[in-house]
Amino acid sequence: MKASGLQRVLGGFAIGAVATGASWVDAAMALTPRGDWDAAVTYQLDDVVTSRGSSYRALRTSIGKIPGRTAPTTELDWEQLTAGFNVLGPWSAATKYDPNDVVSHGGSAWLALLTSLNRQPHLAANTSFWRKLVPGLSFKGAWNSATAYVTDEVVTADGASWRAKRGNTNKTPGVSPLDWQLLAAKGATGATGAQGPQGNPGPQGATGAQGVAGATGAQGDPGPQGPAGPTGPQGAAGASMRWMTSTYSGSSSGLVLANTVTITADQFIVLSTVQYGGSVLGSNAATTATACYQKSDAPSATNFALRTYSQSHTPAGSPGLYSFSGTVTLAVGRPGIGGTYNVGICLTSVTSGVYGMTGLLQIADGPPAP
Repeated sequence: MKASGLQRVLGGFAIGAVATGASWVDAAMALTPRGDWDAAVTYQLDDVVTSRGSSYRALRTSIGKIPGRTAPTTELDWEQLTAGFNVLGPWSAATKYDPNDVVSHGGSAWLALLTSLNRQPHLAANTSFWRKLVPGLSFKGAWNSATAYVTDEVVTADGASWRAKRGNTNKTPGVSPLDWQLLAAKGATGATGAQGPQGNPGPQGATGAQGVAGATGAQGDPGPQGPAGPTGPQGAAGASMRWMTSTYSGSSSGLVLANTVTITADQFIVLSTVQYGGSVLGSNAATTATACYQKSDAPSATNFALRTYSQSHTPAGSPGLYSFSGTVTLAVGRPGIGGTYNVGICLTSVTSGVYGMTGLLQIADGPPAP
């Protein structure tokens, strides 16, 4: 008999259920959901908890044993049922990381494979502790002909930003298309500030006394300097770019993986190198995802007009364990109405599970190059 997704999740526990004639549903009902893991709680066999974006089943009675930890290991205390992401922000040398923790470092997103402390993700000696989850960009400032650049390093040149497509030295951005990709074109020049008002003239100096015949009177004192006019308003800002991450746990459809941004009516919203995915215990891989945006006071979200992406599912039986993931290479939208928008990934036909997203969000004054 071929094992279903739920059989694979329940593992050894389910084998006993078959021997006694019990159904897989009965075996699943023997599990006891206990919510988020708590170091102060004593857990019993078949208790189920969530920790750092994943779910675990207790293999025996324990207290203070962190699920998923590898040093010291707790594999005799906990069994992982579903894997998820625990997004923690920038990597810190003072933080102890456990498997499935996600950090940002050197412009990329990294996934923890083992428990570690002060092991920098980008070093070759630490490949057993970290895996690059999403390649990122490393900003190097103004382009310099004497600098040796590597793939995914970003420079500025002639008011625009460029990404290195491969290692190169002394290859001018905008002239060497095989070496550089345009990320953001130069923004339009801001409007000139209004002319400040003319300062008031100083008071007239007193007339000198009439001298004797032939002598010239003394020169009067100059009046005081008039006040300076006010500074004109700041010109409009050019394109901007920032890193975004989002996680969601639940079963609501719609724009549940999002970041907030404020734009004008003429500006474009651009998503690039966005990675998303989910891990669900439910029926059939029906959940789908697409890049979208939604004004803060709008009733529903809008899909991006231009988007290139790929998506895959790992389906299972009903019920079963499945997961899906996708990549948005480029998504461009122009709402045409200024205001505050939620931008990210819309989910449909959502089954209760754990979902995550990470990528680049850009606001541009014009459409970006493909």
